[in-house]
Amino acid sequence: FASNSFLLRRAREALLKGQGTFKKATIEALKNAADKGDKVAIGIFTEMSKNLGIGLKNVVNLFNPEAIILSGECMKAYPFFSRTLKKEIQKHSFPEEAEELQVLPSEVGDDGWLIGPATLALNPIFELPIYRGPRRG
Repeated sequence: FASNSFLLRRAREALLKGQGTFKKATIEALKNAADKGDKVAIGIFTEMSKNLGIGLKNVVNLFNPEAIILSGECMKAYPFFSRTLKKEIQKHSFPEEAEELQVLPSEVGDDGWLIGPATLALNPIFELPIYRGPRRG
């Protein structure tokens, strides 16, 4: 309900109904149509952002983070749904926690999700021997 596949499914449904000015069911086509004021494309992004906001309110209420960083291909269209997303989080979250929360698009691009696991895998390689425990075996 708040993913790239949701956007693509809604875009395909709109195409089958002859709605919207986009010709393909891709996030790039949806974004380009939204850039040109296509109400169907903007509506699809708005629907996704409401769903995402409802999901993220759980994170806010449980963990009270200072920021939530979002990534993925749909972040190219972040300006079309950021306001709705923030409103939805504030509407469903504890007021104080939601007021100071920052929701930001990732600055590392579509492959940002790889950085964390890669860092965990490579960290032992670059660790100084002085910080390692005693050798076993």
